[in-house]
Amino acid sequence: MAVITKSIAAEHRLVANLIPVDVLKMLDQSELLDRLVYAQELTRRSRSASDITVRKGYAKLAQAMLRAQPRSQTERQSATLIAKAAAAPHSQADALRRKAQELLEQHPPAPRRGESAAVMKAKAAGGGDDLFVCFDQAGNVIGVCQRSDIQPVSTGTPSADVAKAARSGKATQRRPVRR
Repeated sequence: MAVITKSIAAEHRLVANLIPVDVLKMLDQSELLDRLVYAQELTRRSRSASDITVRKGYAKLAQAMLRAQPRSQTERQSATLIAKAAAAPHSQADALRRKAQELLEQHPPAPRRGESAAVMKAKAAGGGDDLFVCFDQAGNVIGVCQRSDIQPVSTGTPSADVAKAARSGKATQRRPVRR
C-alpha cells in the first residue's frame, strides 16, 4: 500500500490528493511516485501548450492516469488480450486488439522512472578524464581507455587523408549492384 507522506504531499501538492483512496491502497510506493511525477510533467506540458484542445487532452490524461488501476493489472490484462488475439482468427483478433487498446486508454499507466530516479550518479574524481570505448577493425569492443591515453594516428585533415588513400589505391568505393 502506498502512503502519501508529508514530503510527497509538499512536493506534489497539486496532484497528490487526486488519487482515490481505493486506488492508493492497491499501489506500491514506486508506482505512486511514478504517477505523481508524470502528473506534474503533464501539468507542465498543459500550461505551456497554446491550444486549448491540447491543454484539455493533457488534463484528461493526467486525471485518467491518477485514477487508473495499478500498472501491473493493466499490463497483465492487456498482455492476455494480445495473446488471445494472436491465437484468434483475423476478425476476432482485431476486436481483441481494440479491446486491449481501449483498456490502455481507460487505465493509462504512468511511465516508469527507472533506476535514474532512485540513484544519483557520483562525480568522477580526477578532473573529468572520460572513458572511451575502444573497438577493433571488425567493430568488436576490446576495452576502454582514458581520453588522455588516445593517440591520434593521422596528422592531416580527414579530407587530405582520404584523398591520399584514394590516390594510392587503398581506398575503395562501394557501388550499389544493379539488377
